[in-house]
Amino acid sequence: MSPDVLSFYVLRRVLEDLAVDVNAIMHEHTRDEDDAETLDILSRFVLPALDQAEQDCRSVGQVVPPH
Repeated sequence: MSPDVLSFYVLRRVLEDLAVDVNAIMHEHTRDEDDAETLDILSRFVLPALDQAEQDCRSVGQVVPPH
């Protein structure tokens, strides 16, 4: 697998999580408590995972040699 393909899947996973949570806040939640819980999940888990995924993608070329 090429470094670019691996990076794509690393970022895709966390971006899917982000999209689900943002969609829930914008379209599904009807109570402020639901939004607060989702925002907590975003700040504690999803955004740090996105930051880590970006770092992982920058270093993936060192772990996976290009084809």
